[in-house]
Amino acid sequence: MTVATIALQSVGMIAAALVGIAVLRLHPAMTDWRILLGAGGILAVLYIVARLSLPESPRWLAEKGQIAEAAAVLSSLTGVHVSAARMETAAETGILATAPAGNKTSTLLTLFSQRYRTRTLLVSLPWLMMDVATYGVGLFTPVILGALHFASSGAGTVASVYADAQGSGLIDLFLLVGFAAGIWAVPRFGRIPMQVAGFAGMAIGMLLLTLAVLSGDGPRAHLGLVIAGFVLFNFAMNAGPNATTFTLAPILFPTGIRASASGFAAACAKIGATFGTFLVPQIQAAWGLVGVLGLMVAVSIGGLIATAAFSHEMRKEDEIEES
Repeated sequence: MTVATIALQSVGMIAAALVGIAVLRLHPAMTDWRILLGAGGILAVLYIVARLSLPESPRWLAEKGQIAEAAAVLSSLTGVHVSAARMETAAETGILATAPAGNKTSTLLTLFSQRYRTRTLLVSLPWLMMDVATYGVGLFTPVILGALHFASSGAGTVASVYADAQGSGLIDLFLLVGFAAGIWAVPRFGRIPMQVAGFAGMAIGMLLLTLAVLSGDGPRAHLGLVIAGFVLFNFAMNAGPNATTFTLAPILFPTGIRASASGFAAACAKIGATFGTFLVPQIQAAWGLVGVLGLMVAVSIGGLIATAAFSHEMRKEDEIEES
């Protein structure tokens, strides 16, 4: 279900491309960026309103001693009545968690203690690496397409952006295809194998683009290679690490520090996202498109190595850690 939820990310990206195409077609102007930016703000407000009615985690409520509230939330989520007495029994028998002994307050020190250090690295480093590539390629797919000169050289600025948006929207379709594959493959093959395979596919996809750029007759002569590189990158990313990184922390950490672990991992990911968003254009200006593609290959391989190096912390796929 978590992977299915994350899959809506790709639906949003495709919708964004369609909105961009529609705006550029109906109102072709250099100021269209304001409309697109404002649309994102409207969605953010709707999201905040929706979050106000979200219930707290039953496990968290139970750990805090709010047994009746935990039973009520669990009943509403499952559609099956769960009594407070049954929740009490689950807590007493250890099915529900208690906070880590001697540490009622979650801190970074707990996450980097000897007990949890390797798990913390497993959930944070690969996610950081992935987000460098996700945002570096995802946000700048139109820029990369423009740098490859697929838009008509005689077209104006708005027409060129329109052409790049169409190419980006087509490529983004494979984000959704990758997520659909992940919904099936992650439960079947496991989080770690799919994460490793996904990073490998991302690296190969960027290598295909690099070969097209470095070819003597230019990337326009190797359209199939370019499209294959983008498609493989998007498919592998969303069938693998973009579907799995979100799901590791919730099963590797006990309830008492689960939110802190997830938050720390997400914060590390946003460091990578910030790097991919703001520094990729600087890298392109300094080292060209080859420099950008080389960085994407490097972080994809880095994510693969980090996943494989710390994967021994993963026990049973569907077993939530409470120790």
